[in-house]
Amino acid sequence: MSSPTTPAPTSYGAPPGRSPRARTAYRVATRVVLGLSALALVGVVALCVAGATDPSEYADFYYLFAVLLAAPVLLALALTWAARRLRPRAPRVSLVLACVAAAGMTWLAFGALAVLWPM
Repeated sequence: MSSPTTPAPTSYGAPPGRSPRARTAYRVATRVVLGLSALALVGVVALCVAGATDPSEYADFYYLFAVLLAAPVLLALALTWAARRLRPRAPRVSLVLACVAAAGMTWLAFGALAVLWPM
């Protein structure tokens, strides 16, 4: 009686991060971060232009809001960059970082929408 020397082909032995679902989740999270970051950076530019053209004494608040909007965007972009750098070595950590960045950007976008269109 001879038994096969190789195990049956299953997906259980696949290395982490190689599954199609993980790749898709990483791509979606990265695209969410980049798309919402682009919109937020347009908002930062608009706030800076509004601050530069406002003759009142409250023009500095536009710059303050621009900085408060740009800080989380830069943090999310830094997390996305770190996720990309870690992807070959630690795919699970990379996916977690990308998802945290996407969640943060989504939270920021909904917060901005709540400010722009109050109930």
